[in-house]
Amino acid sequence: GMTPGEAQQTLFAIGAYVIGSATEWQAEAERESSQPLPDPADEELNALRARALSYQPLLLAAVGELLEQPHAAAFEFGLDLLIDGLRARFAP
Repeated sequence: GMTPGEAQQTLFAIGAYVIGSATEWQAEAERESSQPLPDPADEELNALRARALSYQPLLLAAVGELLEQPHAAAFEFGLDLLIDGLRARFAP
């Protein structure tokens, strides 16, 4: 149900999403190699984080949910949002 122009814009939008995600994953991998993550057993750091996040219960809950998901879950979620939006707009 798309016009040729809408189909082209759809390809651009999905392409930009894929390229942006790949670029971010690449940057994250570079950060991890040059800036190792802190020791998860660092009790002092964990206490500091707990105090900082105690005032942000929704953020803490969101981080907890995201840490339980596979790495690709965020990408798939975003792609599903794009596809669902396209269906809502163009499906009869």
